Amino acid sequence: LVAPPAAAPDRDVPSSPAGIGATALGSLDPSWGDALPKGEPALPSDMWQGTPRGTLRSLLALLGPTASPALRALTRRLLLSGAAAPSGADPADAPSLLLLRAQALTRIGDLAGARAVLDNFRAGKHDEAGDRLRIELAFAGNDTAGACEHVAAGLALYRNVWWDQANISCQLLSGDRDKAALALDVLHDRDAPPDPLFDVLVAAASGQGAKLDKRATLTPSRVTLWAAGKRPL
Repeated sequence: LVAPPAAAPDRDVPSSPAGIGATALGSLDPSWGDALPKGEPALPSDMWQGTPRGTLRSLLALLGPTASPALRALTRRLLLSGAAAPSGADPADAPSLLLLRAQALTRIGDLAGARAVLDNFRAGKHDEAGDRLRIELAFAGNDTAGACEHVAAGLALYRNVWWDQANISCQLLSGDRDKAALALDVLHDRDAPPDPLFDVLVAAASGQGAKLDKRATLTPSRVTLWAAGKRPL
């Protein structure tokens, strides 16, 4: 008798060692990818195991500045260490988990870490709040050219007063006062909500007399605009 030929293995089913099963992985959630600088020790990658996504979102919003260097270092390490993010989806009308993470890093003063989170782990779609934060981080890092490149890209995606003001700021910072003045007139003619502080900053950057209220709260982009007028804070 001649034994029948052995059946060819199914090429679509990868072989596994005896006793070990294979499970298909779902799509990778980039919300908590590794953003630690090379060589820095990370916290365990399963640190969020068992934590509901909504609970983590709420806790991130509570993180902020601290007078304790040790607590700040631990907070930074937690926010930058790569880990498996809790399952589930973020609310459609609320910041993503990734953005909440970057915002928390910004509040504790780790601007480089916030940029790493935003730049290295973009989810393949534009997010207005994330794009705004990226611009403010660029201004905070004295990267006016990079910030204004992001503004130009954002103008093609978003249409609201914030982006119009950012565009005017970039025009002034590039020395094009005439375009900035025209754009500001158009903004006023569109019945945009009054923003006296922005008008003061534009006047200062345009070389006109302007006085800043010492109680005013300025974002990095607005600090840059005020500084363009060579005026002390």
